[in-house]
Amino acid sequence: IVGEWSTFLPALKFAREQGLSITLHCGEVPNKKEIQAMLNFLPGRIGHACFFEEEEMGKLKSSKIPVEICLTSNIRTASISSIDVHHFGWVFCFYLIFFSQSCLS
Repeated sequence: IVGEWSTFLPALKFAREQGLSITLHCGEVPNKKEIQAMLNFLPGRIGHACFFEEEEMGKLKSSKIPVEICLTSNIRTASISSIDVHHFGWVFCFYLIFFSQSCLS
């Protein structure tokens, strides 16, 4: 799904009110305003986080929001140019709470 973050906010709020956990694909593209808005929503989990800066990583850590990273997806969609420059190592060292390997292939 693509579009403005604000378009989906009412549906996401409703889903949360119904007891559903929310996972957001966030930071797959560089868009600081959208990343900050999504983090302020406090989702149950964040997917990707390719373009998070230290400020956003600090927010993740203080909010205890887990990150799910998919190395192959990030490379195939050109969010990351190669595995050598992937942010996994940086995220892992900075943010040692939770990682899901469900997307690794």
